[in-house]
Amino acid sequence: MIFGIEGANERQVLKQADVIMLLCLFRDAFDSRVWQTNWDTYMPITDHRYGSSLGPSFHAWAACEVGLPDEAYAHFMLAARADLRNPRGNAGDGIHAASTGGVWQAAVFGFAGLRPTVDGWTLRPQLPRHWRRLAFTYRANGQPVEVDIQRDEGGEYRVRHTNR
Repeated sequence: MIFGIEGANERQVLKQADVIMLLCLFRDAFDSRVWQTNWDTYMPITDHRYGSSLGPSFHAWAACEVGLPDEAYAHFMLAARADLRNPRGNAGDGIHAASTGGVWQAAVFGFAGLRPTVDGWTLRPQLPRHWRRLAFTYRANGQPVEVDIQRDEGGEYRVRHTNR
């Protein structure tokens, strides 16, 4: 819903929750209480449909961080469809490149839980209930690394993380 200037002045609505983006980009600097407090604060007042095209991908990532992979999927699909469904009416001006990159980040850093560590990289997968597999390649120290995450019927993850 678009409120107009008068309606917007009567409500607290954010185009984009920059705090959520900050949490994602520096995710290990914040404990679970900070994550949950900010999720609870900014999630309900952010315009996910008509606000920033970058917002849904970061909300997908953040939802994974607070343990809500199925809710993350809804945000992920909003971001993935930014140019296909054209909810903002501006897809004819070109693709939403930042949103496209954000979709990749949501999949890799959110659903797969890829994290850099002192000793290399770790994975903490949280796939949406209906996903059985997520596979992708990333580069570490200039070398391609393949990741293949599969979840069995019991909900257990089997992760393959290998250099090519």
